Amino acid sequence: DCKSQYGPCGAALEEKIKKSEGLSLRGAKGTLGSLLKNEVGIEDFSIQYKIPDRLVVDVILTKPKFALKKEGQPQFVLIDKEGIALRWEDSTNLPFIETDGGVPNVGEIAQSREIFALNLMYDVFSAYEIQMGKITDDSLVIDMEGGLTVLFPLEGDKDVLTGSLALILAKLKLHPQDSRINVREIDLRFKNPVLR
Repeated sequence: DCKSQYGPCGAALEEKIKKSEGLSLRGAKGTLGSLLKNEVGIEDFSIQYKIPDRLVVDVILTKPKFALKKEGQPQFVLIDKEGIALRWEDSTNLPFIETDGGVPNVGEIAQSREIFALNLMYDVFSAYEIQMGKITDDSLVIDMEGGLTVLFPLEGDKDVLTGSLALILAKLKLHPQDSRINVREIDLRFKNPVLR
């Protein structure tokens, strides 16, 4: 049996654990210990013997911060705060970015531009509860509420970029609906933000 803090272990981990079936108690415990020690995405684990002949494995999975999704692919790869791909999932409540490029395999580190975009997406998610962004043409594109689109560069100072967005949105909300310009796009890729 294998459990994590989120419930039963994933199918991939269960499959690896099944390889220790049929071994002696000591052999199975040793095999599981070395397997779990080297497994990406496992922070800690314990193995307990349960009478009559069962080993119970409890794992603490590394907490993901965000996710990446390849365009047209149904699954998400969960990424930790360091940018390391932890595991594949069918769904997520984390902020995520869809990309037309490749996504890292489990154990690999995402590209620096993807990590920058994911951190931006995380900040936007925290402030405005927008869960999804998309990397297209060297830009992070986020569709906000009310039909507003925001374009971010894939490098720079994320605090300046998110601060600029907050300031622009606050200024737009400050003016009465009938007197303000109809802004559909905020482009933060330039030194001076462009409103269209």
